Amino acid sequence: MKGIDIPPTTIMVEVKGEILIYEAPLIEHVVNDRGEDFLLKWSDTDQEVDRWMLYRTPPSSLLDFFNKKVNLRDLINNNPDGFVLFLEYEIQGGGQPVRVTKTNTGEIPPGYLPFEDSYYDKGGFMYYEYCEQLRQQLEARLTSNQLYKIRPEPSPTVLNEPPTE
Repeated sequence: MKGIDIPPTTIMVEVKGEILIYEAPLIEHVVNDRGEDFLLKWSDTDQEVDRWMLYRTPPSSLLDFFNKKVNLRDLINNNPDGFVLFLEYEIQGGGQPVRVTKTNTGEIPPGYLPFEDSYYDKGGFMYYEYCEQLRQQLEARLTSNQLYKIRPEPSPTVLNEPPTE
């Protein structure tokens, strides 16, 4: 795997729910200790490890995915960090990864990227109840942020003007 190895102990995420399941989770929604959203995508398994790809996915990007504006490949290639982390877990181990590799998005092996037509399909995704809940939460969060941002700021000159008679 191309990239830079980083200490596995630096990866602390909490699984919030499954986005895609086929016999086992394939894509999970996780958050870090700062509340940032990430997707954790299963990539492959060899005789020793399960390999997962972790990438930051801002709320607006996740919502775009659920609204079919972007696909899974776009979320990976256009993530705000410009890199992904490949986490390797012992097959029988679980818990913390045994190896973490930071890989630039341009160096991800093509076989690890989803197809270009990997758009969200509510009926096609095997665990869409969580997806729908997350979509609604994201809409509410982004709408409240938008309302806060468009609230006009009072002009300091208006506040300091003497009353007119």
